[in-house]
Amino acid sequence: MFYALAKRFSSNKPKRFYPIMIVTVALGYGLSFMGFKELVSIMYPLLGYIGFLMLIILALAWIKERTNIKSEKYLRRKMIRLISKKYDDEQEYTKKDKEKFNQLGEDSIVDAQDIKSDIKELLKDELSENNK
Repeated sequence: MFYALAKRFSSNKPKRFYPIMIVTVALGYGLSFMGFKELVSIMYPLLGYIGFLMLIILALAWIKERTNIKSEKYLRRKMIRLISKKYDDEQEYTKKDKEKFNQLGEDSIVDAQDIKSDIKELLKDELSENNK
């Protein structure tokens, strides 16, 4: 566990791995003399409070970003509707539809090429499943 902890904290600065590893191992070794009962009586409540803090932070972030998530969802639905015209023989896929699809891809928070190719693949997979 000390290795994983040191690796995570030094991921962007590899030269810091060994100092972090030495400090965490020394700290763990020192805490091992404290006794299991005392260690558990301190760590369980501490980890519980940290868990509650993380839940509050995640809830606040969700509330703050909720409108951005909704707008991205609607943007992707519009892209799917537009590109589905291309593969539907009964609908016409115009140059205006293509421009709108590309513009929506640019407006997305995801890389434009990635979102456009993912939506095209999704629609192709869905159409191939429906034709089976």
